Amino acid sequence: MKNNASKTRSSILQDGKIKPGIYKIQNIVSKTYVDIKDHVRELCGRPSSTLEKYRGRWEIQPLGSGYTIRKAGPAASGKPDQFCIMLNGIGNEHAISVSDFPVAWKIAVVHDAKYSGFEYVRIFWGSTNMVWDLAQWGSERDGTKIQVMDNGKPEPCRIWELVPVKVDNFPAQPSSSGSQRDFNPVPPYEENPGNHCCTCSHVTTEPDDGGYGTTIIEVTTVTTRRKFRLED
Repeated sequence: MKNNASKTRSSILQDGKIKPGIYKIQNIVSKTYVDIKDHVRELCGRPSSTLEKYRGRWEIQPLGSGYTIRKAGPAASGKPDQFCIMLNGIGNEHAISVSDFPVAWKIAVVHDAKYSGFEYVRIFWGSTNMVWDLAQWGSERDGTKIQVMDNGKPEPCRIWELVPVKVDNFPAQPSSSGSQRDFNPVPPYEENPGNHCCTCSHVTTEPDDGGYGTTIIEVTTVTTRRKFRLED
């Protein structure tokens, strides 16, 4: 198997771990890319000829001992944070879907003499032996289901290549779940639309002629706006 383009790319590894960043995820059998089948919100394989501009981009970030895999770029269906999750439990042929709840996947480089010189990976559900699989033994058909399968007998259709993507001029995607990378930063010195309110009270007692005293409660509310400055 020859893939000169892979050998000329910079390494996806740093200190033995996957570099955080934006990638396209390509199946090595079909050469199709991981994308979302929007009407069912499930992952599928798409050939480059039908992959729309800015689709098929995924942000990979560390989470514990694993990584989150999150859709990068413009939000779809009103859901700005779309993390890959396994749909409907653990077992063969379960689809991979997206959610605003992040989960950790294990991304492991393939150590096999057959693929020597390449940084291909398998993507596992946590510490299990369940792995991403392109259905129908790696079909090239547009929309082919990406599912989770037991990797007891490793197959090439379960091996993927992470293709780094430059993020210059990449469309912004707002973050709603506090994920590690925010693609929609606040412009320099722009006031954050959210206000920060602080309410303070001060209690005093003034004596009166009856000896009981009058309690006076003073309440002060202060509203501030925070400003942010971007790094050059």
